[in-house]
Amino acid sequence: MQASSTLRRGRARRARTKMNVYLFDIETSPVLGYVWGIYQQDVIEVVEDWYLLSFSAKKLGGRQVTRGLDDFPSYSKNRKNDKKLVEEIWKIFDDADVLIAHNGDSFDIKKCYDRFSYWGMKPPSPFKSIDTLKLAKKHFRFTSNRLDALGEHLGLGRKIETSKSLWLKCMNGDKTSWSKMKKYNAQDVLLLEKVYNKLLPYAENIIYKQMRGKEEAKCDSCGSWDLQRRGFHWKGGRRVQRYQCMACGHWQL
Repeated sequence: MQASSTLRRGRARRARTKMNVYLFDIETSPVLGYVWGIYQQDVIEVVEDWYLLSFSAKKLGGRQVTRGLDDFPSYSKNRKNDKKLVEEIWKIFDDADVLIAHNGDSFDIKKCYDRFSYWGMKPPSPFKSIDTLKLAKKHFRFTSNRLDALGEHLGLGRKIETSKSLWLKCMNGDKTSWSKMKKYNAQDVLLLEKVYNKLLPYAENIIYKQMRGKEEAKCDSCGSWDLQRRGFHWKGGRRVQRYQCMACGHWQL
């Protein structure tokens, strides 16, 4: 019996030695509703739920793709139908071994799963996630853990400055605003990659350890084989070789 496409894809993934690591970020519309006032108000009634406006994704060290609702022919008929856009990001999720996003575990990934289920899509194949917000909180004491603040503090650049009206203008179909939105979305991912690479040496065991197996001389953080023996440490009452990665600086324990 011929193997299904799903089985073939799974076998191809197991045969690969290089991981598909994607950085990504999404932009969504706000939830529209009735409220009594401006500050800390309960919503009386939701008039219109949110939907996906755009996404940007980039292979780690590779090419980037940024897409918005206005990139699809269906946009002219229905500016709020995000099905085609959601299908595009589903393909990236399905191809990924690792997804990297800032606050991704609490926001971006869950938001995408919301839209996958809304449009009746099956779950993408399993992947590991790296949340740079959690990474910053775990290993550092930055004054602010926002992506823009981290980029500025670490000398890596900043997000594109914009106003909240940009989202409303895109929802109303303004072409110039759509161009600005996608540039804003794309810059977030470029900055995310720089921040991630800067924090990487402190981020033990987040990508490669799960695939290391018996390969004792491969960096758990960046996957480099360029490790040097640097003394020993004690583990379980015995002395174990210690390594440091010459590519990213991470200590392999």
